[in-house]
Amino acid sequence: MIKVDAAQVCLDQAQAYWQMQQWQETIQACAKAIAINQRLAKAHKLMGDALQKIGQAQQAIGCYRQAIAIEPNFAEAYANLGTLYAQQQQWEQAVAHYQQALKIKPEFFAVYRHLARVWQLRQQPEQAQACLAKANELEAQTKQ
Repeated sequence: MIKVDAAQVCLDQAQAYWQMQQWQETIQACAKAIAINQRLAKAHKLMGDALQKIGQAQQAIGCYRQAIAIEPNFAEAYANLGTLYAQQQQWEQAVAHYQQALKIKPEFFAVYRHLARVWQLRQQPEQAQACLAKANELEAQTKQ
């Protein structure tokens, strides 16, 4: 007999809705997955992504924090928090979350680009340039 993980089925459906850019449906499917299994970090993160798409930054922050509480090494959730904090001009929080994402996943070149932008906005051109150089180096390595 095949055992079906109902929470995973809901998460798979949420990911399909995400691919179709159906944000509300993504949120609803994630909510179902979380109702079945509150420890499904990917469902919290994906719900945060969809909430961010519809402009619900504070709710998205809560989802990303929950994902990190469940899975402390979830680099993408830290990166997304960094982006939300940068959008809110909470520079220290943005930098801290980007740096944590990079500590977990040092090859995450897109985060170096986001961090460079924050350093630019904070009038730190040397740090911005260093981050851009690292992003370019890592991106080139992935294309080899």
